[in-house]
Amino acid sequence: MKLLISLIITLNLTCLAQETILWNGEVHTGIGNVLPNATLVLEKGKIKKIITEKYDTLGKKVIDVTGKKVYPGLISPNATVGLTELESVRGQNDLQEVGEINPNVRTIIAYNTDSDIIPTLRQNGVLMAEIAPRGEIITGQSSVVSLNGNNWEEAAYKTDIGIHLSWPQKSIGAAWWDDTPSKANDRYAKQIESLDKFFSDAGVYAKLKHPEKVNLKLEATKGLFDSTKALFVHANLSSEITEAVLFFRKHKIKRIVIVGAIDCEAALDLLIAHKIPVIFTRVHSLPPNAHSDVHHAYKMPAKLQKANVLFCLSYEGDMEAMGSRNLAFTAGTAAAYGLSKEQALSAITINTAKILGIDKTCGSIEVGKDATLFVSEGDALDILGNKITWAAIKGEVQNLRTKQDDLYDTYKNR
Repeated sequence: MKLLISLIITLNLTCLAQETILWNGEVHTGIGNVLPNATLVLEKGKIKKIITEKYDTLGKKVIDVTGKKVYPGLISPNATVGLTELESVRGQNDLQEVGEINPNVRTIIAYNTDSDIIPTLRQNGVLMAEIAPRGEIITGQSSVVSLNGNNWEEAAYKTDIGIHLSWPQKSIGAAWWDDTPSKANDRYAKQIESLDKFFSDAGVYAKLKHPEKVNLKLEATKGLFDSTKALFVHANLSSEITEAVLFFRKHKIKRIVIVGAIDCEAALDLLIAHKIPVIFTRVHSLPPNAHSDVHHAYKMPAKLQKANVLFCLSYEGDMEAMGSRNLAFTAGTAAAYGLSKEQALSAITINTAKILGIDKTCGSIEVGKDATLFVSEGDALDILGNKITWAAIKGEVQNLRTKQDDLYDTYKNR
């Protein structure tokens, strides 16, 4: 029996390692190029060749994608997939810790590869994600995962890439169903003072080569001061973004990423001057205030593009874990409101990879990069065209069935 299992594993690895050809498809590279009638040669989990002329396929494993479109795997940043299953069931939520200051909390060890939500993302072309924490102020560290693998160790792509921080708000709004006006945040000054002290202490601690006593919270922040980690600052209003950028520049933190940025127009010059990228969290959202254009959020990606701010798209808000499967369609909406289709694709592939620091190995279809890509019968950014027929993560062909497909097959003939 052990010999048989070993043989099966060896055969599977051989199949994945052998040269595979995606023949004659329309290749959308993710970096702005569209290659009609192109052939991709994949081998050992990498993209070996991109060929736009005739290619001898005799004796090789060929997948005919004529008339179909080939895309790089989509990357969902600031995601909670794998950390929560049913939001209404407390025991299935492992996305935040108690307390306001938790830089040492690591999302990667809580990531659940058995989540039923993960296959629904793969089925729509989302093949990678940044698993990010939620919480009060300093919420913890995020990691990038491939959306396959049997455990978090196998899924981990790049761990502990940065620390997430929710910038304190000066005013606290009521819930969407409540007409009560916003009220002042009485704790704002104290929260800022607490952050100032923490990052002052962290800056001093980062300079110590051999601290007398190890402080796990401060130890986790060391990477912020040598730029090996990014600080993901969650802020939506221009005033919040401006305060946060100036605050962290004072503390000599260079790699800052703004997450949210729903109403960031007044802060664009600051973002450009400091070369700060943006994870725009929700294209499908209401205007930030009563004076905003009704299509404000739809148009913001195009404004960021025009201002030459490096940005990517995310899906944050209600039901965000399962909503991440709609990432492609948020990009499609942005394309309908000012972006070109290829710019919109870049906003969920290569731009995301650049912001997360993984663009050397993924995020686009280029020779030498991971063979993390998918084939769609139509336009992947259009809900009517997005029909994924084949996908691979680092060369490993993925099963595109979901729990819903199984349920459909079970009950369709009853």
